[in-house]
Amino acid sequence: MEKSIQEIIEKIRRCGDSDIDAYLDRLMELDSNDILYSGMGEGYGDNRVLDAVKDCIDRNISEQKINDATDIILYMTGDVGLMDSHDATEYLKSVIQQHTNVISGCSYDGSMAERCEAYVISFS
Repeated sequence: MEKSIQEIIEKIRRCGDSDIDAYLDRLMELDSNDILYSGMGEGYGDNRVLDAVKDCIDRNISEQKINDATDIILYMTGDVGLMDSHDATEYLKSVIQQHTNVISGCSYDGSMAERCEAYVISFS
């Protein structure tokens, strides 16, 4: 597996979201050819969460397109509220195929005032 994808997985694991751990375990078992898309993004200010997800989609680390995936993990951390996280997840769903399964999670980190980081990994 590519180093950049492993780094994303470890960042998400450090946030401690147990609901996403099972999907991360599945990712660790995949061949790197099964990972279609991965990205990291940042956002600042009032629209930080949505901007981080948009940035994440724009900063594709891999060669594949996000629309080719059957499953997507979206994780947001920082100054993240539930409504912002929901809106960002809905935005992601609006730019991918309808049949794609989106697993999203978020964690609040008070040390990241007015800042959000987002991570996306998609696979089939």
